[in-house]
Amino acid sequence: MGIDKETPFVIDLREQGIFINEDEISFPTDIKRLEGIFGKPTQKHYDDGFFQWKIIWDNHGICTECFDSDKITTLKILVKPEKRLQHLPKDTFKGKVLINGQPIDEIQEYSIKINKHQLLKARFEGKDENEIYCYWLMENLDYKEKKDKNKYKLQKPSRNAIQFADFNFKLLIIEELMYNQELLKPKFDIYEFAELYGKREIDIDKEGYEPIPEAVEYFENLNIDSKLAKQVTEVYQDGGNEVYGNIAPFWDGEDDVFNITLYEDIKHFPSLKKATLFCSDIKILEELKSKGIDVQTS
Repeated sequence: MGIDKETPFVIDLREQGIFINEDEISFPTDIKRLEGIFGKPTQKHYDDGFFQWKIIWDNHGICTECFDSDKITTLKILVKPEKRLQHLPKDTFKGKVLINGQPIDEIQEYSIKINKHQLLKARFEGKDENEIYCYWLMENLDYKEKKDKNKYKLQKPSRNAIQFADFNFKLLIIEELMYNQELLKPKFDIYEFAELYGKREIDIDKEGYEPIPEAVEYFENLNIDSKLAKQVTEVYQDGGNEVYGNIAPFWDGEDDVFNITLYEDIKHFPSLKKATLFCSDIKILEELKSKGIDVQTS
């Protein structure tokens, strides 16, 4: 929702995000989002010397400098004129700047970080250090999103969970449902898993050349509900499959650790019509073709 351009702007940095007259933005944002709030910029040009876009709303006292106008990460809010600095708006900001609803003049800190964003007070050089000429509203690059320690906690076995006879066939189904279709969640990431794992330190750099036991255990115990079976129409087995990279990140593909030995699990997937497999056994390939599956060897 756009804002009445005649209404003085109130910019409030809150715990929940940045609000401009109750219109929420979050960095990074793009020029179209800001145009919806401030209107068309009065100046917009590319500075070849600094390899940056200069975007200015002269009448609002607001500007930004960015390398990509589709990824704006800062806003400069000019509150006092400073002739010595280039590329500033002609007018100063006439609205209010708040921190969690509190006037910023009452807050003494020069750097204020709240969750994903921060505000800096920029001072005049060589003048009273308490005299502010602008505020920088920007991303908080120190922000780290809190990790859910229970993200990879497995659910109890369900009566509708598919019972697999071959673990490597299950991995092929996980590749399709988790990494290709994103129907099986959460999407397992071995680096995040290792960070959250509390029973021991998993050293991926040392252990990642072989299947990491805890990753194998996770996928062995992962429930795949039978209602998802109809979504599997094709499987593709390749050394670059994401599921393999999240079990053994540095696996070179030179052994048969992920080869499928039993194919009876196909019975659970009646919609499966196409398969690319490591298998080169002619007898198995012919048997799969007899079941109506277009099968190829990778």
